[in-house]
Amino acid sequence: MMRTALIITCALGLTACGEAWQDNRVPFGGIYWSSSLDVAKETPDDFSIVIKDATQDRGAAKEAGRFEGIKYCVEFFGSSDIDWGQGPDQRLNIVKGDLYLKGSCTG
Repeated sequence: MMRTALIITCALGLTACGEAWQDNRVPFGGIYWSSSLDVAKETPDDFSIVIKDATQDRGAAKEAGRFEGIKYCVEFFGSSDIDWGQGPDQRLNIVKGDLYLKGSCTG
């Protein structure tokens, strides 16, 4: 009986770790940001990012946006080099609480 309980507990623990490992969200400023990244069909190196509710913490929101851009460029172009047309280090474009960024992978 005790052995069965131990096996079930270990299995549940490993399942929980597996789900956390597959979750690719990264918190910035302690917040898991809701974001979307759109890519131009004609020029897939060009992208735009929206970070929802950025006014919660503007600094953390811009880092979440930077992360999404870098993640995209590394995954599809093998480089983290980005030419930000409207980037996290410029005057932030916040509309109705959401942060809008635009960039182009250059690597």
